Amino acid sequence: MANELTTQICSSIADTVSRIDEELKTIDNKGIFFAPELHIAFECGKTITSNGQNIWGQRNYKWKRETKFDNYGLADLFFLNDNGDKGIIIEFKILQTIDAYINDIEKLKKLDGAKFEKYFCAILGFFENQQNEHIDKLNEKYGEEIELINKTTPR
Repeated sequence: MANELTTQICSSIADTVSRIDEELKTIDNKGIFFAPELHIAFECGKTITSNGQNIWGQRNYKWKRETKFDNYGLADLFFLNDNGDKGIIIEFKILQTIDAYINDIEKLKKLDGAKFEKYFCAILGFFENQQNEHIDKLNEKYGEEIELINKTTPR
């Protein structure tokens, strides 16, 4: 079950993705699927940092872009806490193959859960009242290891 911190982070990401989607629809009618992953990660980092007081409360997190970790590689988005709280790592994937999604999830699983809160943000296409096959396959592979926290439909 998602805690308040997770809910706040995921809500910030969903709001940011919706905003980018609206902006890009006015330019090229492709919406969010025209944006590169790192642009989305950067915009989400800005939003989360701007809303830091609401999200973190008194905890002091600092935004680190594309941070490299041993046995992991680069993280799309990372927030470090100087007070000993867990770091927060967020990986993004947009319209990729199921194998690309699994690779990122497996990378996240290698990180020590005692040191990091780990999030995987998949930006997928949905049709109204339908489930995306990527989510079905991820649920089949990981079961209760993963949790769908937020599913938003563009405005």
